[in-house]
Amino acid sequence: MATFFTVVVILLGISGVTYIHLRTRAKDAQRLDAEMSEDFSEEFELDEQGQPSEKGMEEMVEWLEDDLRESRLIQSLEIESFQELPQKTSDETS
Repeated sequence: MATFFTVVVILLGISGVTYIHLRTRAKDAQRLDAEMSEDFSEEFELDEQGQPSEKGMEEMVEWLEDDLRESRLIQSLEIESFQELPQKTSDETS
């Protein structure tokens, strides 16, 4: 009987911890989404309809261009750091 009671308590404990963990993760994700939306609205000056103003659109385009430029720079650095295999000379093949 004591073993059954211990197993039930352990299962209830695991279930409770899992429920609390999942609920906390869902709330955190919801808060993060709200914060990102608010930051986006502030950064790119969105109006009531959710459309960026002219200045906000210019800032968004500049941000996208900077991001694209940075990712291309990272790619080019990766390509430059790639070392080719040494080529065999004709003397070694004979």
